[in-house]
Amino acid sequence: MTISLHELVGVPDAWGFENGKAVADEIARRVEADPDEVVIQLSLDGLVHVDASFFRESVVNVLKRFRGERYFCVVGVTSPAVVENLDAVALRREQPVTAWVGGECRILGPTPTAGLQPVLSHLVKSGATTTNETAAALGVSVPNASNKLKALWDQGYLLRRERTAPTGGIEHEYALIR
Repeated sequence: MTISLHELVGVPDAWGFENGKAVADEIARRVEADPDEVVIQLSLDGLVHVDASFFRESVVNVLKRFRGERYFCVVGVTSPAVVENLDAVALRREQPVTAWVGGECRILGPTPTAGLQPVLSHLVKSGATTTNETAAALGVSVPNASNKLKALWDQGYLLRRERTAPTGGIEHEYALIR
């Protein structure tokens, strides 16, 4: 599901707490109306200026509200000033935001701990991974890789899906939010 913030605002400039709150309410309504949609793209296409208070209400608070249930990313980001505003709010609210800027993944907001950084970097390069793949790629034990991937997932940096393992059991696949 892709939700256009420009469509919800109706103008190219998105400002203020009140507008952000109204947009957040509409995003929540759409997300709750479609329980099968797990990944939601919030599109900034058509927006020229976006201030921090709008981002706080319409994006970051929505991500916090649905964390662990739904996965959100921001697409259509073109302006460095817009990236800076979203990053500042995400950092202040301690909520990671996956933003796609020119086809490249940028994780905005809080920086993971030094111990989690190599795992997140591996995931950004690979796009998706399992515990076994991460352990092999980074030269760490499977339990260590598992704990780090789970920590990144718990903190809102990635999405997690169950899939059938080659052995027939269930394993988790971790991926960037797209």
